[in-house]
Amino acid sequence: MKSNIRFAAIVIFAFLFSVLPVYAADLTVSVNASSYIRSIPETMYGTNMQCWDDAQNGSNNNVNTLIAAAGNRYVRWPGGSWGDGVLWSDMEGPNYSNTWRVSYGQSMYRINKFDSIMQPIVNFSGIWSDATGTDVNHWEAGAISAAAAWVTDQSSRTNCARYWEIGNEQGGPWEYGWFSGISGTYYGSRYTHMYNAMKAINPRIKIGADCDPCDTYQPWGWYVGKWTRDMLNIMEANGIQPDFLIIHSYPGDTDNAALLGGGVLYIRDFTNSLNNIISTSIGPQYVGKIKYWMTEWDAGSPSTYNRDMSYVSALFKAQYIMEMCKYGWEGSNPWSQYQYHNNETGYQNYQLYPKWYASPMLSYYFGRDMVTASSTDSTVRAYASRDDANNLTIFMANNYPSTDRTVHINISGFGAGTTGGQWLIQPAGSMCPNGVSIQDYNCLMINGVVNPSPSTVPSLSSVAVTTGDSFDISLPRSSMLMIKIPPANQTQRLPYGGTPWPIPGTIEAENYDTGGQFVAYYDTTAGNSGGQYRSDDVDIETCSEGGYDVTGIKTGEWLEYSVNVDSNGLYKITARVASADSNQQFRIEFDGRDETGPVLFASTGGTQVFGNADVNVFLTKGPHTMRLLMDTNDWSVDMLTFTKFGNGTGSVLREVWAGISGGTVANLTSSADYPWNPTGRFLEHSFEGPTNCADSYGTRIRGYLHPVTTGTYYFYIASDDAGELWLSTDENPANAVKICQVTNEVNDYQWDSAAEQKSSAKTLVAGQAYYIEARHKENTGSDNIAIGWEGPRIIRQAITGAYLSPCVIDFTNFSNFASQWQKTGCSLANNWCHGCDYNHDRKVQLDDLIQFADNWWLYGGE
Repeated sequence: MKSNIRFAAIVIFAFLFSVLPVYAADLTVSVNASSYIRSIPETMYGTNMQCWDDAQNGSNNNVNTLIAAAGNRYVRWPGGSWGDGVLWSDMEGPNYSNTWRVSYGQSMYRINKFDSIMQPIVNFSGIWSDATGTDVNHWEAGAISAAAAWVTDQSSRTNCARYWEIGNEQGGPWEYGWFSGISGTYYGSRYTHMYNAMKAINPRIKIGADCDPCDTYQPWGWYVGKWTRDMLNIMEANGIQPDFLIIHSYPGDTDNAALLGGGVLYIRDFTNSLNNIISTSIGPQYVGKIKYWMTEWDAGSPSTYNRDMSYVSALFKAQYIMEMCKYGWEGSNPWSQYQYHNNETGYQNYQLYPKWYASPMLSYYFGRDMVTASSTDSTVRAYASRDDANNLTIFMANNYPSTDRTVHINISGFGAGTTGGQWLIQPAGSMCPNGVSIQDYNCLMINGVVNPSPSTVPSLSSVAVTTGDSFDISLPRSSMLMIKIPPANQTQRLPYGGTPWPIPGTIEAENYDTGGQFVAYYDTTAGNSGGQYRSDDVDIETCSEGGYDVTGIKTGEWLEYSVNVDSNGLYKITARVASADSNQQFRIEFDGRDETGPVLFASTGGTQVFGNADVNVFLTKGPHTMRLLMDTNDWSVDMLTFTKFGNGTGSVLREVWAGISGGTVANLTSSADYPWNPTGRFLEHSFEGPTNCADSYGTRIRGYLHPVTTGTYYFYIASDDAGELWLSTDENPANAVKICQVTNEVNDYQWDSAAEQKSSAKTLVAGQAYYIEARHKENTGSDNIAIGWEGPRIIRQAITGAYLSPCVIDFTNFSNFASQWQKTGCSLANNWCHGCDYNHDRKVQLDDLIQFADNWWLYGGE
């Protein structure tokens, strides 16, 4: 009944909207769809983690639902000034005394669970707070050592951190390590030492520096001198430049919500100021090369009403992200769509406040390729983009709290179709206490639906709207409107040669898809300057290694390829590249997801002298669109070769048996339901389970381990209560033996509490599959289970899904079931007829076959 009411509401809303009188337009939004600005990176839709909120440890299913729906892949960690004072490798303090914190290990579980990328904040000063809250100074050498160790740890992980910050807001007295005479020169000198130590371990990471966008002496006396100018000058004197500059911003720090509309324009002012500082201190050649990030931001102080719950925050947040995209910023991490309020009813229900919707709406519906848009009324802002299907999307925001507007849309450089779809986002619900306008509502509507379910945001239907190259449309007060317009004559992107390129395999750079500019490629100059192979705008020349290469590359250009990945797994991408210049860079996306991060390479000796640039990625089976994005100028690319490592599929099977008391593994294995009849089955992206999730249960995690390097490995187990780890000499479970265990509970990821937790040395061969199984029993109190390993190029850590595949129900299991079909007398003594009597009624019959069939699909059998 509820769904029918919702459908009726949408129909009525669409009808009313269509018959409302449309008045003469009182402003114009102009869009030039051929005026390309940039390809929007995933990093523009990041978030901050709150490591003081233990609901974010990956075990809270309500929070997990929101995290998954939001799709914020880049997670700034540990979050803010407080997190900057906590040592990453000892988040919970001595003897795990601060269990309310989300530990580093728990954070990595969350990172793996959602295929996220951590953006670490490295403590600048070497001062960290101990378990009692006392600041302990480890000095500069200690800070550098801890930073280097962290980079080493991250660099061995599949989802390696790509962007790092040194410090949080070091110019302010609230920061760990601040002192009254601190200056940009002091910070820049320390930054240089940490930068060099971290890059020595992993030269591919990008490291950001805290800056002040204002080129003035700080009026409150928080620091000495002109922070950013002094910082850049000392870095330049020491032979480095930061990869990006970091600022934080909280506009509208008053009771007047309307000020947030003007606060959106701060991005323009920040950009101009930073450009000027860079140009006049270290040189104009670095403008655009040094990127800008807003790694911590939100609407200003809530003051007399809860601004972070109000609609005005969503209105502000969406425009702030769009302004950063427009001015070429590289990353954004706002606070925080997962934030709840203990004094609100919504805390218990995980109520979705309006700002939660801004990032998913933009990331799912606004195209990646931004083009020029402008408005004749500065209070009504407009942004536009094109997507892979060559649709044009226009996003508009009406910052007037009490005035509806009629907008005339004028489009050039596109050729628009006459019918499009729209999503109208408006305030809804009750007002906040002491609210002053419609912008203070704490709910919103999207096409008439109030606070849609998180799981439906990526698939919200649009409402049909009449479009074209010139049309008028209503824009209600305080609303946001997104219109997706297809081209009148659709140009289809197709694989060059008609068939997607297979992975593993080699893709020649010049064999990008057909479809033309903005569809299959973007090139900054008209015509093929090399004059070879193809007659469009991509520059192709004869290659010194045979065949052809793409040359004359410029920043912002891209090429797309239709590919088909043979199977899930870890792949090495080897790009054959050539350049006379150093510090070159590219990225590779699959279906809009940046899978490589920045890939850097040095001079190869010339634009026809080719060398290798390598990066490892985890890819999923099936068809994909691959985009090669160019981040620097004047280099050439010949081909991309994909080589598969091992046969890991990205997950491992976790089975749970509920309602079993006791704290020993024997309590689990002696249960009549073990091993064939668990109460729940889950696929995990790492070899571990959630922390503090339940009492009186047992766990079995099992699958196949696929090492990619031959060598010596050690295995570890950490569990609460007891746990065992079994490893086979091959893929046969019958050959598995117990290699380590926990008999007395240990804290999560506490690998070395007892000698029995570590295995003896195990020699593993690349390409060989090894059956591996963990058994775990929880009685009451806290609970955890994780399996770690270390070996060639792997620092001790939980085993990630890139090296694992789950046990599945397959034809071998079916043969076993068939051999037991219609047997009677099943019992624990005969292992319930080899596990085929699922309901333990002592017979193998049709109801057991139905359960077997359900398991077949659940486990992913083929």
